[in-house]
Amino acid sequence: SGKKYLICQKDYHKAEQFAKEKGYMLFNTGGSVSTTALDIGIKFGCKRIIFIGLDLAYTNNQGHALDTPTAEMMDTTELRKVLDINGRLVGTGKSLDIYRKWIEKRIKGIDNIEFIDATEGGALIEGMRVCKLVDVI
Repeated sequence: SGKKYLICQKDYHKAEQFAKEKGYMLFNTGGSVSTTALDIGIKFGCKRIIFIGLDLAYTNNQGHALDTPTAEMMDTTELRKVLDINGRLVGTGKSLDIYRKWIEKRIKGIDNIEFIDATEGGALIEGMRVCKLVDVI
């Protein structure tokens, strides 16, 4: 019964055509739900965007968070290595690293929005201020 929003993906021909016909905005999706949410926040003019759970790495060699049905330990020795929020190397996958770089590129130069990573772990995302969740809620 409230407002409804439709996300039309930039660079997807059918979505671009539909958006043009209806006068709708296009969004950069970046390949994941997190990157899409980021672009939505930017285009809607949010003054602060806070990410929780945006790990983008296999912190502590975990494929998923502990206490989840798909929790598993994994061998990360053959994965890409990136700096984590504490300055240590952590394993990440190709797709996760692409999302990290996409986010860094997307937020670079945007000074009127505060970007906060309150995940409390994971890959360092340049341009985001790292905070504890308790400090931002």
